[in-house]
Amino acid sequence: DSALQSSLILGAVIMFINSIVVLFLLRVLALQHALRQREETLLKSIGDGVIAIDRYWNITHFNRAACQLTGYSPREVIGKPFRSVITLMRDHNHQEDIQFIEDVMLYGEIRTMPDNMLLKKRNGSEIYVADTAAPILDTAGKVIGANIILRDIDDQKKREQEKLRLLSMISHEIRTPPTAIK
Repeated sequence: DSALQSSLILGAVIMFINSIVVLFLLRVLALQHALRQREETLLKSIGDGVIAIDRYWNITHFNRAACQLTGYSPREVIGKPFRSVITLMRDHNHQEDIQFIEDVMLYGEIRTMPDNMLLKKRNGSEIYVADTAAPILDTAGKVIGANIILRDIDDQKKREQEKLRLLSMISHEIRTPPTAIK
């Protein structure tokens, strides 16, 4: 009789402890889920395009702004090689230039994109972009990927080009009268 009573009490204690452990695990999972959603919301709300790649140059993340800049959806690009989807090139010769990303992957340091860079969009049009690439490091400090940040500066570049064209035209007009008088 007392052995049965001891077994029942022990069973009840074990069930109580199991219930507490299950509740604790459920709270931890809920907290982890909430943190993940918060991070995802933060990444989605960034105004610049964020493209993350792994050490093999496969795209692992593609935020909403990157979609708007490139014309691709995350579903179309996640898991694909960066260079098969994204083309960054110099404006003067249209040659691909991803040296700044290669340097990030090699040296593990933030690098700035060179001036006058173009991004070729899905529809074939090109826009001026600027910004940086930063390494993604593991806990040992080893480079396991990179974040490429793209900011649309197309309107700014076109305004600069228009200013230069206008200044050139004004300069030419100013020099023209003395030449006519000579």
